[in-house]
Amino acid sequence: FGDVSGGQRASILKFLAPTLVAPTEDELRFAFGDRESGLSHLAAAYYRETDARGLVITMGARGALLFHPPTGGPRLQTEFLPALDAISVDNVGAGDVFLSGLVLGELTADRALGMYVGAALASEHVQRIGNEPVELLDLRELIASRPEHRV
Repeated sequence: FGDVSGGQRASILKFLAPTLVAPTEDELRFAFGDRESGLSHLAAAYYRETDARGLVITMGARGALLFHPPTGGPRLQTEFLPALDAISVDNVGAGDVFLSGLVLGELTADRALGMYVGAALASEHVQRIGNEPVELLDLRELIASRPEHRV
């Protein structure tokens, strides 16, 4: 599993054949020196370049995109998750917290679920100052309060 920090100091391309990576859009664009191409084009290039098995691109307030590995077709399968509403007080460490949710999804063989859990964890994390762990009760309350879970 991989993530880089610092945007333009390290390249996400340094990981060869990772199980799953979660760069920001800016980190992926920096790695390819490409500020103009669409994200699906960059995702396909990332898969070709690294032999990765999973890629999630985070886009801050615009959400996240899960690009499934190529299957031989002309396009990558993609899943979009809008950003969960949160008032950001301190976003340091949000990417790492998001990645921890992705790892849980990988363990359950459901990357989309991992992306959702990661987003929920990050949403809780950014509402606090400092690098304090998210309590399970807070995570449960957030998920239960989400409109997509109301019957």
